Amino acid sequence: MEQEEYEQFLALMNALIESDRQVDLFEFMLQRIVRRHLDIHLNRHKASEDRYKSAALLVDEIAVLLSSLAGLSSEDPSSVDYAFATGAAEIEPFIGGKLPFKQASVCGLQHIDAALGRVEHAIAPVKKIILQACGKAVVADGIIAPQEAELLRAVADALDCPV
Repeated sequence: MEQEEYEQFLALMNALIESDRQVDLFEFMLQRIVRRHLDIHLNRHKASEDRYKSAALLVDEIAVLLSSLAGLSSEDPSSVDYAFATGAAEIEPFIGGKLPFKQASVCGLQHIDAALGRVEHAIAPVKKIILQACGKAVVADGIIAPQEAELLRAVADALDCPV
């Protein structure tokens, strides 16, 4: 694709996603994954430099991702707390403290996108523990809901570990 064609494609994809005047998690994640892979394929993706050599440098981002995943697990606050605590227990030894739970008001799509944008610049071992923590949060209740699977897939894709 030429640059102009690619921009038209992106505009059409955005128009389709926004046609109902709301962007749901599935649409957002699909858009992010498609755009990321096309950018790579069309050599428009800047190489990800490994800036974060410690999970402790990404505490807020990890908290947003785990809180978002936990929030998708159930509407029951105790189930959400359990899912978050299960994922947090996986990462807390690497951050040197307790991971803070983030309320839904700071876990919207734009927050998730920003968090993914930063964690993709972590070194491989940090990416691995983030993905493991996210996976633990998703399976904490023994059920993987479609939205949980979508977000986990997007996290894995942003970390170059597609599932």
